[in-house]
Amino acid sequence: MSTKNKYIWIFILVLIVLSSISIFIFHPYFRIKQIAYNQQNYISNQNLNKHLNKYLEKNIFLTMFRNSIKKELLKTLHQIADISTSIKLPNTIKLKIKEKKPLVSFIAPQKTLLISQDGTILNNEIENVRIDNLDKIMIIRGIPLKYLQGIKITPLLLSKITTILNLLEKYFPNNSFQIEFLSFELDKKHQFQDRIIIWKNDTMPIKLGN
Repeated sequence: MSTKNKYIWIFILVLIVLSSISIFIFHPYFRIKQIAYNQQNYISNQNLNKHLNKYLEKNIFLTMFRNSIKKELLKTLHQIADISTSIKLPNTIKLKIKEKKPLVSFIAPQKTLLISQDGTILNNEIENVRIDNLDKIMIIRGIPLKYLQGIKITPLLLSKITTILNLLEKYFPNNSFQIEFLSFELDKKHQFQDRIIIWKNDTMPIKLGN
């Protein structure tokens, strides 16, 4: 094969590759028509669709390559722990969303909040939710509602609760307890001043304090 013919074949090959890529990127056949996902406990379909609808009619391959949907949902919907994505050709993206699990339940006036291990308030959006591991969730009472606002509880409160849970697990493993704060305030040094009763089976009090 002469050098001239060789370059001609290389040119043709490159042209075929570029044409194929253009078809996959620009052809309407590969535009997203549907984004399917599993049912969630703490996120409404309306809220999910608000984030997902903007990706409809975009190229399915570019969207998956950039990981755009996963990045946006993890950034904006804090109840989500992880997301796996897959393609069903020609135009459907399938999401498997894994939500964070509740660690404790704060019972406040007129409201019950489920808190994950990283302090995320899970049910700000949907209050009546189905809980699979209800028997493993610590119930906490007496925390003023002003400390339970926003996306997450404060790191200081989370550290306080985590310390108590770790101590109970260490010294009283495989027991069910409820925590009641008789007083709970943040002082001028940004330290919590509190008095605590730990209830075993709602009947046996164990008093704790600073």
